[in-house]
Amino acid sequence: MSTATTPQWESEYDAERQQQQRQAPIHADEDVATRRQAHDADVEAMYAAYRATVAQTATASTGETSATHAAMVAPSIAMIPLPRELEPLLGNKFGQWLHAAEVGEVAFKGFFGKSMQKCVIVITPHYFYAATLSNGKVVLGIALQRIKSLHAWTGGSHAVGLRTAEGGQVYFTLPTIAGRATLVDAIVVLKKPDRDFRSCVGADKSLESAFLKDTTFLDEDKVEWECKEDPRVGGAFVTIPEAVREMFSPLVPKPLFWFNPSVEQHVKNNRGSVVTVRRAGWMTPTAFFLSEVTGPKLDGSAIRRCVGIEYIRNVIVQSGSSGGGGGTMAICCPGQPDLLLTLSSVEERDFVVMLLFRCFQFRTHQPLYIIQELGSDMHRVVQVADESHHRPTLFVMQPAAELYKLLRHTTTAVQ
Repeated sequence: MSTATTPQWESEYDAERQQQQRQAPIHADEDVATRRQAHDADVEAMYAAYRATVAQTATASTGETSATHAAMVAPSIAMIPLPRELEPLLGNKFGQWLHAAEVGEVAFKGFFGKSMQKCVIVITPHYFYAATLSNGKVVLGIALQRIKSLHAWTGGSHAVGLRTAEGGQVYFTLPTIAGRATLVDAIVVLKKPDRDFRSCVGADKSLESAFLKDTTFLDEDKVEWECKEDPRVGGAFVTIPEAVREMFSPLVPKPLFWFNPSVEQHVKNNRGSVVTVRRAGWMTPTAFFLSEVTGPKLDGSAIRRCVGIEYIRNVIVQSGSSGGGGGTMAICCPGQPDLLLTLSSVEERDFVVMLLFRCFQFRTHQPLYIIQELGSDMHRVVQVADESHHRPTLFVMQPAAELYKLLRHTTTAVQ
Protein backbone atom coordinates (compact mmCIF):
# COMPACT_ATOMS: atom_id res chain seq x y z
CA MET A 1 0.00 0.00 0.00
CA SER A 2 1.72 3.19 -1.16
CA THR A 3 1.08 6.57 -2.72
CA ALA A 4 2.66 8.30 -5.69
CA THR A 5 5.12 10.01 -3.35
CA THR A 6 6.33 6.77 -1.81
CA PRO A 7 10.10 6.31 -2.23
CA GLN A 8 11.56 2.95 -3.12
CA TRP A 9 12.12 1.59 0.37
CA GLU A 10 14.16 -1.53 0.70
CA SER A 11 12.20 -4.76 0.95
CA GLU A 12 10.76 -5.72 4.31
CA TYR A 13 12.37 -9.11 3.96
CA ASP A 14 15.74 -8.16 2.44
CA ALA A 15 17.75 -11.24 3.32
CA GLU A 16 21.04 -9.90 2.02
CA ARG A 17 20.83 -6.75 4.14
CA GLN A 18 19.94 -8.71 7.24
CA GLN A 19 22.89 -11.02 6.55
CA GLN A 20 25.31 -8.08 6.32
CA GLN A 21 24.00 -6.52 9.51
CA ARG A 22 24.44 -9.73 11.47
CA GLN A 23 28.04 -10.06 10.33
CA ALA A 24 28.83 -6.54 11.50
CA PRO A 25 30.15 -6.03 15.05
CA ILE A 26 27.33 -5.29 17.47
CA HIS A 27 29.22 -4.29 20.58
CA ALA A 28 32.32 -2.20 21.00
CA ASP A 29 33.00 -3.45 24.50
CA GLU A 30 31.72 -5.73 27.22
CA ASP A 31 30.00 -2.86 29.06
CA VAL A 32 27.66 -2.26 26.13
CA ALA A 33 26.83 -5.97 25.91
CA THR A 34 26.13 -6.11 29.64
CA ARG A 35 23.92 -3.04 29.45
CA ARG A 36 21.92 -4.54 26.58
CA GLN A 37 21.35 -7.78 28.48
CA ALA A 38 20.20 -5.89 31.57
CA HIS A 39 17.86 -3.73 29.50
CA ASP A 40 16.35 -6.79 27.78
CA ALA A 41 15.74 -8.42 31.14
CA ASP A 42 14.05 -5.30 32.51
CA VAL A 43 11.70 -5.06 29.55
CA GLU A 44 10.74 -8.74 29.73
CA ALA A 45 10.03 -8.38 33.45
CA MET A 46 7.92 -5.30 32.72
CA TYR A 47 5.53 -7.37 30.60
CA ALA A 48 5.44 -10.58 32.63
CA ALA A 49 2.27 -9.43 34.40
CA TYR A 50 0.66 -8.72 31.04
CA ARG A 51 1.09 -12.30 29.88
CA ALA A 52 -0.82 -13.49 32.94
CA THR A 53 -3.53 -10.86 32.42
CA VAL A 54 -4.04 -11.84 28.78
CA ALA A 55 -4.30 -15.52 29.67
CA GLN A 56 -7.01 -14.74 32.25
CA THR A 57 -8.84 -12.45 29.84
CA ALA A 58 -8.81 -15.04 27.05
CA THR A 59 -10.27 -17.64 29.43
CA ALA A 60 -13.01 -15.37 30.71
CA SER A 61 -14.00 -13.79 27.41
CA THR A 62 -14.82 -14.93 23.90
CA GLY A 63 -14.54 -11.44 22.39
CA GLU A 64 -12.34 -10.88 19.34
CA THR A 65 -10.08 -8.42 21.16
CA SER A 66 -9.11 -10.83 23.93
CA ALA A 67 -8.71 -13.67 21.43
CA THR A 68 -6.50 -11.47 19.27
CA HIS A 69 -4.16 -10.64 22.13
CA ALA A 70 -4.11 -14.18 23.47
CA ALA A 71 -3.00 -15.46 20.07
CA MET A 72 0.06 -13.23 20.21
CA VAL A 73 1.36 -13.99 23.69
CA ALA A 74 3.35 -17.07 24.62
CA PRO A 75 3.50 -18.46 28.17
CA SER A 76 6.14 -16.84 30.33
CA ILE A 77 8.98 -19.34 29.88
CA ALA A 78 12.65 -18.80 29.12
CA MET A 79 13.60 -17.37 25.74
CA ILE A 80 16.96 -17.64 24.02
CA PRO A 81 18.52 -16.02 20.94
CA LEU A 82 19.50 -17.99 17.89
CA PRO A 83 22.94 -19.51 18.65
CA ARG A 84 25.64 -17.26 17.24
CA GLU A 85 27.20 -20.04 15.16
CA LEU A 86 23.88 -20.41 13.29
CA GLU A 87 23.39 -16.71 12.56
CA PRO A 88 25.13 -16.73 9.14
CA LEU A 89 22.78 -19.52 8.05
CA LEU A 90 19.49 -18.59 9.74
CA GLY A 91 19.97 -15.08 11.13
CA ASN A 92 17.53 -13.52 8.67
CA LYS A 93 14.81 -16.04 9.57
CA PHE A 94 14.98 -16.42 13.35
CA GLY A 95 15.69 -13.83 16.04
CA GLN A 96 16.23 -13.64 19.79
CA TRP A 97 12.81 -14.88 20.87
CA LEU A 98 13.14 -18.66 20.70
CA HIS A 99 12.43 -21.37 23.25
CA ALA A 100 14.84 -23.93 21.78
CA ALA A 101 17.24 -24.35 18.85
CA GLU A 102 19.00 -27.70 18.47
CA VAL A 103 20.73 -29.54 15.62
CA GLY A 104 19.26 -32.98 14.99
CA GLU A 105 17.96 -35.26 12.25
CA VAL A 106 14.39 -35.22 10.90
CA ALA A 107 12.83 -38.12 9.00
CA PHE A 108 11.51 -37.41 5.50
CA LYS A 109 10.36 -39.61 2.66
CA GLY A 110 13.32 -41.28 0.93
CA PHE A 111 13.76 -43.50 -2.11
CA PHE A 112 13.54 -46.54 0.16
CA GLY A 113 11.62 -45.82 3.37
CA LYS A 114 12.78 -42.89 5.44
CA SER A 115 15.67 -40.50 4.87
CA MET A 116 17.18 -38.72 7.88
CA GLN A 117 17.95 -35.07 7.06
CA LYS A 118 20.27 -33.07 9.31
CA CYS A 119 18.29 -30.00 10.42
CA VAL A 120 18.20 -27.16 12.90
CA ILE A 121 15.05 -27.74 14.98
CA VAL A 122 13.61 -24.50 16.35
CA ILE A 123 10.76 -23.94 18.82
CA THR A 124 9.22 -20.45 18.80
CA PRO A 125 6.25 -19.25 20.89
CA HIS A 126 3.83 -20.55 18.26
CA TYR A 127 5.59 -22.98 15.89
CA PHE A 128 7.84 -26.02 15.49
CA TYR A 129 10.32 -25.48 12.63
CA ALA A 130 12.97 -27.59 10.92
CA ALA A 131 15.57 -25.94 8.65
CA THR A 132 18.14 -27.93 6.71
CA LEU A 133 21.67 -27.48 7.98
CA SER A 134 23.08 -27.61 4.46
CA ASN A 135 21.30 -24.57 3.02
CA GLY A 136 19.10 -22.99 5.71
CA LYS A 137 15.81 -23.72 3.95
CA VAL A 138 12.94 -24.07 6.42
CA VAL A 139 11.42 -27.34 5.21
CA LEU A 140 8.86 -27.87 7.95
CA GLY A 141 6.61 -25.62 10.00
CA ILE A 142 3.93 -26.91 12.37
CA ALA A 143 1.74 -24.65 14.50
CA LEU A 144 2.09 -25.79 18.11
CA GLN A 145 -1.66 -25.64 18.56
CA ARG A 146 -1.95 -28.43 15.93
CA ILE A 147 0.34 -30.82 17.87
CA LYS A 148 -1.81 -33.31 19.79
CA SER A 149 0.76 -35.70 21.26
CA LEU A 150 4.48 -36.03 21.93
CA HIS A 151 6.44 -39.24 22.41
CA ALA A 152 10.04 -39.53 23.65
CA TRP A 153 11.49 -43.02 23.93
CA THR A 154 14.35 -44.51 25.90
CA GLY A 155 17.48 -45.63 24.07
CA GLY A 156 20.54 -44.17 22.41
CA SER A 157 18.77 -42.45 19.49
CA HIS A 158 17.20 -39.78 21.76
CA ALA A 159 14.20 -39.83 19.42
CA VAL A 160 10.99 -37.80 19.56
CA GLY A 161 7.70 -38.33 17.72
CA LEU A 162 4.91 -35.78 17.21
CA ARG A 163 1.33 -36.37 16.11
CA THR A 164 -0.75 -33.52 14.70
CA ALA A 165 -4.48 -32.83 14.66
CA GLU A 166 -4.56 -33.71 10.95
CA GLY A 167 -3.13 -37.15 11.67
CA GLY A 168 0.38 -36.37 10.44
CA GLN A 169 3.45 -37.69 12.26
CA VAL A 170 6.95 -36.26 12.60
CA TYR A 171 9.96 -38.24 13.80
CA PHE A 172 13.33 -36.71 14.71
CA THR A 173 16.41 -37.56 16.75
CA LEU A 174 18.86 -35.48 18.79
CA PRO A 175 22.55 -36.28 19.39
CA THR A 176 22.33 -35.72 23.17
CA ILE A 177 19.79 -36.35 25.90
CA ALA A 178 20.21 -32.74 27.05
CA GLY A 179 19.29 -31.40 23.62
CA ARG A 180 16.23 -33.60 23.51
CA ALA A 181 15.20 -32.51 26.99
CA THR A 182 15.39 -28.84 25.93
CA LEU A 183 13.09 -29.38 22.96
CA VAL A 184 10.66 -31.66 24.78
CA ASP A 185 10.40 -29.35 27.80
CA ALA A 186 9.70 -26.33 25.56
CA ILE A 187 6.88 -28.09 23.71
CA VAL A 188 5.34 -29.55 26.86
CA VAL A 189 5.32 -26.18 28.66
CA LEU A 190 3.92 -24.33 25.63
CA LYS A 191 1.20 -26.96 25.25
CA LYS A 192 0.27 -27.01 28.94
CA PRO A 193 -2.95 -24.96 28.47
CA ASP A 194 -4.17 -27.51 25.90
CA ARG A 195 -6.13 -30.11 27.87
CA ASP A 196 -6.27 -32.47 24.88
CA PHE A 197 -2.48 -32.61 24.51
CA ARG A 198 -0.77 -35.84 25.61
CA SER A 199 2.93 -36.37 26.29
CA CYS A 200 4.68 -39.67 26.89
CA VAL A 201 8.30 -39.15 27.91
CA GLY A 202 10.49 -42.15 28.73
CA ALA A 203 8.36 -44.75 26.95
CA ASP A 204 9.87 -48.14 26.15
CA LYS A 205 11.94 -48.24 22.97
CA SER A 206 9.75 -51.02 21.54
CA LEU A 207 6.99 -48.41 21.10
CA GLU A 208 9.33 -46.37 18.89
CA SER A 209 9.23 -49.10 16.23
CA ALA A 210 5.43 -49.11 16.35
CA PHE A 211 5.39 -45.33 15.86
CA LEU A 212 7.72 -45.57 12.86
CA LYS A 213 5.70 -48.39 11.33
CA ASP A 214 2.59 -46.24 11.52
CA THR A 215 4.29 -43.14 10.08
CA THR A 216 3.83 -41.86 6.53
CA PHE A 217 6.99 -39.84 6.10
CA LEU A 218 6.71 -36.31 4.75
CA ASP A 219 8.02 -35.41 1.32
CA GLU A 220 10.54 -32.65 1.96
CA ASP A 221 9.84 -30.97 -1.38
CA LYS A 222 6.05 -30.99 -0.98
CA VAL A 223 5.55 -29.94 2.64
CA GLU A 224 3.66 -26.64 2.93
CA TRP A 225 2.13 -24.75 5.83
CA GLU A 226 0.25 -21.53 6.51
CA CYS A 227 2.48 -18.75 7.79
CA LYS A 228 0.81 -17.23 10.86
CA GLU A 229 3.88 -16.13 12.82
CA ASP A 230 7.03 -14.10 12.27
CA PRO A 231 9.76 -16.26 13.88
CA ARG A 232 12.17 -13.32 13.77
CA VAL A 233 10.33 -11.66 16.65
CA GLY A 234 8.12 -14.47 17.98
CA GLY A 235 4.91 -12.58 17.17
CA ALA A 236 1.76 -14.27 15.85
CA PHE A 237 -0.31 -12.53 13.21
CA VAL A 238 -3.80 -11.29 14.04
CA THR A 239 -6.86 -11.07 11.82
CA ILE A 240 -9.06 -8.08 11.15
CA PRO A 241 -12.34 -8.40 13.13
CA GLU A 242 -15.29 -9.31 10.93
CA ALA A 243 -17.21 -6.15 11.89
CA VAL A 244 -14.63 -3.87 10.21
CA ARG A 245 -13.03 -6.26 7.71
CA GLU A 246 -14.62 -4.65 4.67
CA MET A 247 -13.33 -1.17 5.58
CA PHE A 248 -9.85 -2.53 6.26
CA SER A 249 -9.78 -5.09 3.44
CA PRO A 250 -6.37 -3.85 2.14
CA LEU A 251 -4.86 -5.08 5.41
CA VAL A 252 -6.33 -8.60 5.33
CA PRO A 253 -3.35 -10.30 3.56
CA LYS A 254 -0.76 -8.33 5.54
CA PRO A 255 1.21 -9.68 8.52
CA LEU A 256 -0.23 -7.65 11.41
CA PHE A 257 1.06 -8.08 14.95
CA TRP A 258 -1.53 -5.70 16.40
CA PHE A 259 -4.71 -4.05 15.19
CA ASN A 260 -7.18 -1.73 16.94
CA PRO A 261 -9.91 0.04 14.95
CA SER A 262 -10.28 2.80 17.55
CA VAL A 263 -7.43 4.46 19.44
CA GLU A 264 -6.98 8.02 20.68
CA GLN A 265 -4.31 10.24 19.17
CA HIS A 266 -3.45 13.54 20.84
CA VAL A 267 -2.58 16.35 18.41
CA LYS A 268 -2.70 20.14 18.27
CA ASN A 269 -5.43 21.99 16.42
CA ASN A 270 -4.91 25.13 14.36
CA ARG A 271 -5.17 27.21 17.55
CA GLY A 272 -2.35 25.36 19.28
CA SER A 273 -4.55 23.50 21.76
CA VAL A 274 -4.13 19.74 22.32
CA VAL A 275 -7.18 17.79 21.15
CA THR A 276 -8.02 14.09 20.80
CA VAL A 277 -8.89 12.43 17.50
CA ARG A 278 -9.97 8.86 16.83
CA ARG A 279 -7.70 6.72 14.67
CA ALA A 280 -7.35 3.08 13.65
CA GLY A 281 -3.93 1.61 14.44
CA TRP A 282 -1.93 -1.40 13.32
CA MET A 283 1.62 -2.68 13.32
CA THR A 284 3.60 -4.73 10.78
CA PRO A 285 7.14 -6.12 11.17
CA THR A 286 8.56 -2.85 9.80
CA ALA A 287 6.21 0.03 10.64
CA PHE A 288 3.51 1.46 12.93
CA PHE A 289 0.45 2.94 11.19
CA LEU A 290 -2.51 5.18 12.01
CA SER A 291 -5.39 5.83 9.62
CA GLU A 292 -8.90 7.22 9.61
CA VAL A 293 -11.32 4.99 11.52
CA THR A 294 -13.08 4.31 8.20
CA GLY A 295 -9.99 2.49 6.90
CA PRO A 296 -6.79 3.27 4.99
CA LYS A 297 -8.36 3.18 1.48
CA LEU A 298 -6.95 1.14 -1.35
CA ASP A 299 -4.33 3.73 -2.28
CA GLY A 300 -3.33 4.44 1.34
CA SER A 301 -4.57 8.04 1.12
CA ALA A 302 -6.40 7.76 4.47
CA ILE A 303 -3.24 6.75 6.36
CA ARG A 304 -2.35 9.64 8.66
CA ARG A 305 0.86 8.42 10.29
CA CYS A 306 3.53 5.88 9.36
CA VAL A 307 6.58 5.39 11.59
CA GLY A 308 9.36 3.08 10.47
CA ILE A 309 10.26 0.95 13.49
CA GLU A 310 14.00 1.01 12.86
CA TYR A 311 13.95 4.83 12.87
CA ILE A 312 12.29 5.22 16.28
CA ARG A 313 14.44 7.21 18.70
CA ASN A 314 12.64 6.14 21.88
CA VAL A 315 9.25 5.26 23.36
CA ILE A 316 7.82 7.10 26.36
CA VAL A 317 5.42 5.27 28.68
CA GLN A 318 3.22 7.07 31.18
CA SER A 319 3.65 5.05 34.35
CA GLY A 320 0.86 6.79 36.21
CA SER A 321 -1.81 5.67 33.75
CA SER A 322 -2.46 2.35 35.47
CA GLY A 323 -4.96 3.82 37.91
CA GLY A 324 -7.93 3.95 35.55
CA GLY A 325 -8.30 4.95 31.92
CA GLY A 326 -6.33 3.66 28.99
CA GLY A 327 -2.59 3.23 28.57
CA THR A 328 -0.78 6.29 27.25
CA MET A 329 2.44 6.08 25.23
CA ALA A 330 4.50 8.19 22.83
CA ILE A 331 6.62 7.16 19.87
CA CYS A 332 9.39 9.63 19.08
CA CYS A 333 10.96 9.55 15.63
CA PRO A 334 13.29 12.12 13.99
CA GLY A 335 11.86 14.01 11.05
CA GLN A 336 8.20 13.92 12.08
CA PRO A 337 6.02 14.98 15.03
CA ASP A 338 6.00 12.83 18.15
CA LEU A 339 3.14 10.32 18.16
CA LEU A 340 1.11 10.49 21.41
CA LEU A 341 -1.52 7.79 21.88
CA THR A 342 -3.93 6.42 24.45
CA LEU A 343 -4.86 2.79 23.86
CA SER A 344 -7.77 0.80 25.24
CA SER A 345 -5.89 -0.39 28.32
CA VAL A 346 -2.52 -0.33 30.04
CA GLU A 347 -2.11 -3.99 29.12
CA GLU A 348 -2.64 -3.29 25.43
CA ARG A 349 -0.21 -0.37 25.61
CA ASP A 350 2.45 -2.54 27.23
CA PHE A 351 1.90 -5.22 24.61
CA VAL A 352 2.43 -2.76 21.76
CA VAL A 353 5.61 -1.48 23.42
CA MET A 354 6.88 -5.05 23.73
CA LEU A 355 6.28 -5.64 20.02
CA LEU A 356 8.05 -2.40 19.12
CA PHE A 357 10.98 -3.44 21.32
CA ARG A 358 11.33 -6.83 19.65
CA CYS A 359 10.98 -5.57 16.07
CA PHE A 360 13.41 -2.70 16.69
CA GLN A 361 15.96 -5.06 18.21
CA PHE A 362 15.74 -7.50 15.30
CA ARG A 363 16.11 -4.80 12.66
CA THR A 364 18.85 -2.73 14.34
CA HIS A 365 20.53 -5.20 16.76
CA GLN A 366 20.27 -2.52 19.43
CA PRO A 367 17.80 -2.08 22.32
CA LEU A 368 14.87 0.29 21.94
CA TYR A 369 15.06 2.78 24.79
CA ILE A 370 11.86 3.01 26.80
CA ILE A 371 11.44 6.02 29.07
CA GLN A 372 9.17 5.83 32.10
CA GLU A 373 7.39 9.17 32.54
CA LEU A 374 6.16 9.50 36.13
CA GLY A 375 4.17 12.68 35.62
CA SER A 376 0.51 12.80 34.70
CA ASP A 377 0.84 15.34 31.86
CA MET A 378 2.54 13.72 28.87
CA HIS A 379 1.95 16.84 26.78
CA ARG A 380 4.82 18.56 28.60
CA VAL A 381 7.41 15.98 27.55
CA VAL A 382 6.07 15.04 24.11
CA GLN A 383 6.18 17.45 21.18
CA VAL A 384 2.85 16.94 19.42
CA ALA A 385 1.94 19.15 16.47
CA ASP A 386 -0.87 20.22 14.17
CA GLU A 387 -0.93 17.31 11.69
CA SER A 388 -3.56 18.65 9.31
CA HIS A 389 -0.89 19.15 6.63
CA HIS A 390 1.31 16.18 7.53
CA ARG A 391 1.78 13.73 4.65
CA PRO A 392 3.38 10.49 5.80
CA THR A 393 5.94 8.59 3.78
CA LEU A 394 4.55 5.09 3.60
CA PHE A 395 6.48 1.88 4.11
CA VAL A 396 5.54 -0.94 1.76
CA MET A 397 3.49 -3.56 3.60
CA GLN A 398 4.59 -6.89 2.20
CA PRO A 399 2.01 -9.72 2.35
CA ALA A 400 2.57 -12.61 4.73
CA ALA A 401 3.31 -14.76 1.67
CA GLU A 402 6.62 -12.91 1.27
CA LEU A 403 7.72 -13.99 4.73
CA TYR A 404 6.87 -17.59 3.81
CA LYS A 405 9.06 -17.26 0.71
CA LEU A 406 11.91 -15.96 2.85
CA LEU A 407 11.67 -18.94 5.21
CA ARG A 408 11.65 -21.36 2.27
CA HIS A 409 14.56 -19.65 0.55
CA THR A 410 17.99 -21.29 0.68
CA THR A 411 20.93 -19.52 2.31
CA THR A 412 24.63 -19.87 1.64
CA ALA A 413 26.31 -20.22 5.03
CA VAL A 414 29.29 -17.99 5.72
CA GLN A 415 32.18 -20.05 7.02
